[in-house]
Amino acid sequence: MKREGYRIGDLTVSNKRYVESKNRYFTKLSPPSTGIGVRQLLVEGALMEVDFTALLPQEGQTLEVVSAPDVAKPGPGFAEGVKLGSWVFLSGDLPTDWQGNWGGAEYEGEVHSLAPGARTNGLFWGDLPIRKQAGYLLDKLSRIAAAAGTSLDMTVKAHVYLADPTDFVGFEEVWSEWFPDKTEAPSRTIVPNVELGAKGCRVEIALDLLLPEAKHLRQAISGGWTPKSHESAAMRADDLVYISGLMATAENGLAAEADLTPGLPYFGIPGKKQMEYIIAKARRICEAADVPLEMAVKANLYFSDLRLYAGAMEAWSELFSGSHKPAVSVLEVNRELWVPGCGILLDLVLYDPQ
Repeated sequence: MKREGYRIGDLTVSNKRYVESKNRYFTKLSPPSTGIGVRQLLVEGALMEVDFTALLPQEGQTLEVVSAPDVAKPGPGFAEGVKLGSWVFLSGDLPTDWQGNWGGAEYEGEVHSLAPGARTNGLFWGDLPIRKQAGYLLDKLSRIAAAAGTSLDMTVKAHVYLADPTDFVGFEEVWSEWFPDKTEAPSRTIVPNVELGAKGCRVEIALDLLLPEAKHLRQAISGGWTPKSHESAAMRADDLVYISGLMATAENGLAAEADLTPGLPYFGIPGKKQMEYIIAKARRICEAADVPLEMAVKANLYFSDLRLYAGAMEAWSELFSGSHKPAVSVLEVNRELWVPGCGILLDLVLYDPQ
């Protein structure tokens, strides 16, 4: 939880006790992990929310740890990635070498955690920190993917976290260099205004990928919604469908159908109206993918204000009124989301039995 006066780049969260506790349960392998700092959780006073994803191995399959020999190892000790069957899961990574400039001969000015290849000096126009950091990080992830026997063009889902939303354009420029074909770019959710766990780092990325021999199981979904940013609307991967992050947006901002009537602020529930619009958008994508929206198995909900949660859950409960309800994680980011007035960002995964 953020203190008053929080500034982008501050380190206010410590995961030391969590890492120590987790390692007591994962004695053989500390699984790939992603951690971010946020403003608030659903339960007052709660300091941590944790969710896990498990994959059941088929007969003869074993879990393999992925480690790139030329990549600095994560300071907290979790795996760079794991491989099972056709799948590769990479940890949320940062543009750090886990040493930074502290204590080095080149130490000058403010201490930071950035790897030499991710640093800028600000001496020239166009020397943007986010471009340098994003390029370094994607190259780092590509080397880890290569160690697993795959490549970034086999990415099916990208989870991206930006400390500062004003870095979006610079990040997008670098991202599109690695994924030049927007129609085949992975499903992606970009979460702004979160604290990252290494001082000076502006971006964190975690990736889910397939191995090259499973390329036939990777299919970009078009139809139902066309993102303005550089990602596919959804990506089918084996028996899962990943939908890119959704908000209640129309062509020029918050959709009128998701907003309250001007002059009538008390006639409607903002969270419910926004979630209803998001669900309708998700349903159109699912129709294009030929999978029912009710087959959702996992949802991450990012709020700019958790006071929208109760209304959002009214719409959510109407959709999932039966015995099946997807697993859900909920948090509130440190400031706003991407579009003024849009207070909910939905990241959704579905099971496709076909």
